Amino acid sequence: MAGYINIDELERLGLNKRALLAFTDEEKQAAIDTATAEIDSWIARAVDVPLTAPIGLAVKLHTARMAVYNLLSVRGMDPDADRLIFDNYKMARDFFLSVGKGLVQLGDNVLPPEQNPAGGDDEPYMESDPSRGFSRYWV
Repeated sequence: MAGYINIDELERLGLNKRALLAFTDEEKQAAIDTATAEIDSWIARAVDVPLTAPIGLAVKLHTARMAVYNLLSVRGMDPDADRLIFDNYKMARDFFLSVGKGLVQLGDNVLPPEQNPAGGDDEPYMESDPSRGFSRYWV
């Protein structure tokens, strides 16, 4: 299944690349595919699915947020430390449910390749530790 983002976009839009090092490319792709299937189920009444290129920035951003949630929920999440991940998932879900209800239209704006809203390599990042949840590090 072709997802609405690729692994590079997941690492640029979803969560800092270093925070995703604990996951294999197969796990990342599975999370993307799951998010894409979930999105299609929510928007199918309003738009033809699967969506075709170019995929807009809003769709890519929210797909990445959902895929990150899917990845981390499999490994276990700390409800307090991972609140932002869960809140981002809920925002993404609400966005796509609104599309499905016809309240929001999908745009066709595309993210420039050099733009990285998740932060650059000199930004703080989080690492998953199954026993503790996430830790933040400055590099």
